[in-house]
Amino acid sequence: MKTPEDQEVPKVGVEILGRTFQVPAGITAVDALWLTGHALERGVGCLGGVCGACTMLYTTPGSPNFNVGLGCRTVITEGMSFFPFPQRGRSRYRYDLSEVKDPAGELLDHFDRADKCRHCHGCTNVCPQKIQVEEAIELAGKGEFEKAGEMFLPCVMCGACLAECPEEMEPNHILLYARRGFAARLAPPPQELERMAREIREGRFAAAMESLIALSDEDLRALCEEGRG
Repeated sequence: MKTPEDQEVPKVGVEILGRTFQVPAGITAVDALWLTGHALERGVGCLGGVCGACTMLYTTPGSPNFNVGLGCRTVITEGMSFFPFPQRGRSRYRYDLSEVKDPAGELLDHFDRADKCRHCHGCTNVCPQKIQVEEAIELAGKGEFEKAGEMFLPCVMCGACLAECPEEMEPNHILLYARRGFAARLAPPPQELERMAREIREGRFAAAMESLIALSDEDLRALCEEGRG
């Protein structure tokens, strides 16, 4: 009698980069790429150090529309056709946040195409995280960095909006700047963090730190286990 481990895993037919394969049902698009021998030269998500690197374009039977999803969590289905999202080079911005005094006022100094939006909705439509990218960019252009930054929180910097924008605005970098600028210059400082930093500077925890440093590895391990319990 076969055990559950011995039973053959059901297969589904998928199309990857124009070629048809039979792969185990229930796996993700990234798993399917690995199993079929496809090289992922740009890295895959956290394995490559950049969450969002595994963005995929896919279609399903009965629907002519392209869908966008992260390959690490897009589960394949029978008849699905998919391929990695085309990428293009990313700019490396040289702004030093410590020197930015007026983040909203200096937006165009660092991103000279930030006001070129055509309102084509391409960035919003292609976002695998369902972020209202176009609306967030409009808010950033108005200087409403807090609202724009909150909308941008789910972003994984996959670059899909960057690749889709006909004006090459690079919305993900603009909104990352908005988040950084708001946190560094516009947001009120967190009171608890300031209090803790002040107490550290004043030496409140110096004795406790010295006692920890003096512990042997065995005693430190025992202390950690005690705290875990």
